[in-house]
Amino acid sequence: MEIASNPEAYVRYLELQGDNPHYSPGNIALAMFQNPEVTQFGTREKWKTMGRSVKDSEAGKSFQIFSRGSFGKGYVLAPAYDISQTYGREVKKVTLENGSPEMEKALTTVLNYSVVPVVIDGGLDCPAYYDADKMELAVNPDYPDNEAFAAIAAEVAHSRLHAK
Repeated sequence: MEIASNPEAYVRYLELQGDNPHYSPGNIALAMFQNPEVTQFGTREKWKTMGRSVKDSEAGKSFQIFSRGSFGKGYVLAPAYDISQTYGREVKKVTLENGSPEMEKALTTVLNYSVVPVVIDGGLDCPAYYDADKMELAVNPDYPDNEAFAAIAAEVAHSRLHAK
């Protein structure tokens, strides 16, 4: 509710989702509220795959996000760290450009977190809209990817808050 009703929080949420496109809207919100300074984040394992390690002095200063459980079954809370809490190889900044494979993956990831059916609606006057009455997320494919991504991320978060 805080994200949806506070314009500054909403902008912060969208920026964080754009900088962490492989994380769910829920994990973005968790990171955002537990660590107000978070920019790019990951679990210890994720940082290791990127050639980075958590600083010893930061080991006890994690925040919690949901991660796949062992053997890929279910989800568990796992400690996560902001990039400022790590050291190692320089991280390549993900740039979400219209039509790029990275954008395609980011859009797919965020759409996978919708708790309601996703429908295509070319007549929609915005990039995406969660219809609480129909319990569906409508997406207009005529908008550029960057506009669609921002709108879809917001509407997926909205649907998750209200679809229960």
